[in-house]
Amino acid sequence: GYFGDMRLRRDFLRSVEAGVIGLLLIQAIRYLYGTLYAHLNSADLVRRVADPTALVNIYGYVEPSTVERELLAVSIALLTPLLAIMLARTLWSIPLAVAVAVIGRTMALQVPDSAPLAAALVVGAGLLYMVLIVIRRPAHFPSMLLLGITLDILIRALNDTRDLTWEPARIVFFNIPNDQFFLGMAVIVLILTSYSTLTEVEIQRLEESSPVRGTLSGWGSFALGAFFFIELTLLGLPNAVARWSNTNYAAAVPLILVATLLPLIPSVRVRARSFLGAFDGVWRGWLWALLLGLLFILGYRFDGYLALGVLVLAQFITGLTLWWMMKPATSGLPNPTPILALISIVIFALLSAGDYFTYDYAYVRDFAPPFDLLEEVLRSLKDFGLPLFLLATLIVCMPMILERRVIPWRDGRGVESFLTILLTIAIGIGGANLAAIPVVRRPDNLDCLRVGSLNIHSGYTLLYGQNLDLLKETLSVRPNNTDVDLDIILLQEVDTGRLSSFGVDQVEWLARQLRMEATFFPQNEFLQGLAILSRIPIREMRGKLLTSSGPQGAVMMVELSLDENPFYVYNVWLGYEAVDENGQPLPPELQDQVIQTNELEQIIVNNHSPDFDDRIVLGGTFNYDRNTPLYN
Repeated sequence: GYFGDMRLRRDFLRSVEAGVIGLLLIQAIRYLYGTLYAHLNSADLVRRVADPTALVNIYGYVEPSTVERELLAVSIALLTPLLAIMLARTLWSIPLAVAVAVIGRTMALQVPDSAPLAAALVVGAGLLYMVLIVIRRPAHFPSMLLLGITLDILIRALNDTRDLTWEPARIVFFNIPNDQFFLGMAVIVLILTSYSTLTEVEIQRLEESSPVRGTLSGWGSFALGAFFFIELTLLGLPNAVARWSNTNYAAAVPLILVATLLPLIPSVRVRARSFLGAFDGVWRGWLWALLLGLLFILGYRFDGYLALGVLVLAQFITGLTLWWMMKPATSGLPNPTPILALISIVIFALLSAGDYFTYDYAYVRDFAPPFDLLEEVLRSLKDFGLPLFLLATLIVCMPMILERRVIPWRDGRGVESFLTILLTIAIGIGGANLAAIPVVRRPDNLDCLRVGSLNIHSGYTLLYGQNLDLLKETLSVRPNNTDVDLDIILLQEVDTGRLSSFGVDQVEWLARQLRMEATFFPQNEFLQGLAILSRIPIREMRGKLLTSSGPQGAVMMVELSLDENPFYVYNVWLGYEAVDENGQPLPPELQDQVIQTNELEQIIVNNHSPDFDDRIVLGGTFNYDRNTPLYN
């Protein structure tokens, strides 16, 4: 009847609203993390220069005072969930949080110089909205995050793993510049949330029962922080999943999209409830944690479509944990959700910091006592990626382990299942089309191949300005202004989905933009390493990690299908010259450079002796000092 239609319309509008704010929150966290990483490093370099004014005109320059303001803004933003203590009972608190979020997102485009401050505003408003949703609309809390992750994946697939919606003049949607599009979106979302709130008022007037209230549980706050970590660093990024499984981005996108949306289908949740209900309440939480941990181990240890499949299943299982993080609120008692949300932030910060140092462990500076123990801990995080995800798995499953009576997955209306299934299928197909592999442009002249090598420093300039677009232009400009592209490109220090580089797969993005084939060899974990782009078909790729006491050295080799005779390309990154406590170089026999160079020479000898008549190209970053015998 009319009342049922009104409730269905209300729930639909709430889901749309939650998904949009979830998207803005996910985007803003990624953007703010990457921007603060760049600005902190830039300001640190500026402080170390005797005359900082000499750097003012260099791209990426950031004044230390600017970073201080940004850190203050972020600190204030992360405390905004506490506003829910006062606002949660106010009818218009949710529209207020929505308004601040969309206005902040628009400000980031209208005033680009203040984009980090606007992003902090979006994060704060998004966190406040999430807390209010947990309290006042607990049924829509999972929808907010899962729909937000889904929309983020689609936007990135639209732009070859990059989120270009933070650049005002870019055109991402419907041939409309971003600044105009998000301004129009802000107006539409404000109208939508106002109508949704008015509908809620009317329903409350007609209903006799009071609305259901929720609260974040104590362990649920820990689990929420771990959920954000797992999604933002791996499972919510199809390009990261593809690198873990050594498959391709085009296959990962639709599968991850479907796995993300499946928990929103009521009938799927009923099946999951039946499966889990067959086990004793004491063990079912541990079963879920062991299953998820096993999937991470399989995805880490194996590669190919088996690994892709288990990581897709891990995304589905992780999404289902969201329902366990909440419980019905106790009437008459203060709701602890605003305070518990701060714990979620801390857990995410600690886990993401650990993830950062699994890559940059070798660059930890010396700490003065009593913090020298922390220095050793951070340097020991090499190869700690899998244990970190297993720790996050345990944390995200703790609410399930402790809850032994209730299984919170509930059924829904048939029309809800039907429409959600249709949405899942449509988005899966749409994602597959967006991520389809473009046609590779082959060389114009096989008798004259152009080869280039470039260390892209994770997509940053020397002062940490973003330069992926500049890299694309550089790799597209030919000597003597000819109109012929490079045929083979060797890249070093490439990121393929790290938080510090905005989650972008730089290999995938450059290969698609330049219409080249690409192959990648991970140097640290799965998301940083060496890459070779080629217009000639790649027949085989092999790689090897070189002996390293400092930063990890590596070499990769590809065989190209140029003609009937083998053609090999080697790409290498060697460590830096090591010095002792007094700044003097270590003996040659202790230098990583010397050891790694000898290993590289032996690899080439083993592959091409005794005739050495193969065609070979060797390039990369050797890091030789000009005053060393290696350089000479």
